[in-house]
Amino acid sequence: MNELKNKPRKMIWGDLETTGLSTKDHGIIEVAFIVDIDNEIAEEKVFTMKPTGKGATDKALEINGFTREQIRNFTCWFEVYKDFSFWLNVQTKKYYQTEKFILGGHNVSFDNRFLLSWDIVCDQNSWSNVVYQNSFVDTMKMIKNAQKYGQLDYKGSASLGAACANYNIRLDNAHNALADTRASRDLYYKLEDETWH
Repeated sequence: MNELKNKPRKMIWGDLETTGLSTKDHGIIEVAFIVDIDNEIAEEKVFTMKPTGKGATDKALEINGFTREQIRNFTCWFEVYKDFSFWLNVQTKKYYQTEKFILGGHNVSFDNRFLLSWDIVCDQNSWSNVVYQNSFVDTMKMIKNAQKYGQLDYKGSASLGAACANYNIRLDNAHNALADTRASRDLYYKLEDETWH
C-alpha cells in the first residue's frame, strides 16, 4: 500500500477498450488518458482506432458497446499511433521534463500490456519511453490490499463499478474509456483519503 502514502506529481491515468483479452489476437479500439499533474487534471484525451488484432469477441463488443461496423470505419491503428505519439511527447515535455509518467488505472497492467503491444506493432517505443514500467497505481490492487490488511471499511467487490457505487463516484457510462479513466482517478483519491486520513 505504499503507493497511497505519497501522491505522485506526474501521473497519466488510462483505460482502454479492446476487441478481446489477447494482445496477439485482439487490439485496442478506444483509449483514454488523463494527465494528472500535482493532483490536478491538466489534459484529457481520447483515441479511437481500428484494432491491431484481426479478431473480435462478441463478449468484448457487448461490454464496450462498439459494433463491428463502427470499428471498420475507425482510422487505422498505425495512423492513430502517430497522433498518439505526438500528443504523448508534448505532454511529457510540458510537465517535469526529466520525469516519466506513473500510470494509474483500474486493473492497469491489462491496459499497459495492450499499450506496449501497440508500441511493438508500430515498431516504436513512445509509450514505453515515457511511462515507468515497474511502478503503477492500480486501484483494483489497492482495494484488495487494503481489504486484506483491514485498512478499508468497504468489504465488497474490487470491480470498478462496485467500488464506485460504494464511494458515490459517478460512473454513468461504464466501459467507456474516458468515463472509466475519470472514475479510476476519483476512486484513487477516495481510497487515499480513507486509508491514510
